[in-house]
Amino acid sequence: DVSSNNLCGTIPTTGPFEHIPLS
Repeated sequence: DVSSNNLCGTIPTTGPFEHIPLS
């Protein structure tokens, strides 16, 4: 969860996490 949240916080519109607003 932490790694995913970090990715979403940095690149929310870049990658498979763009549909996951963990930020």
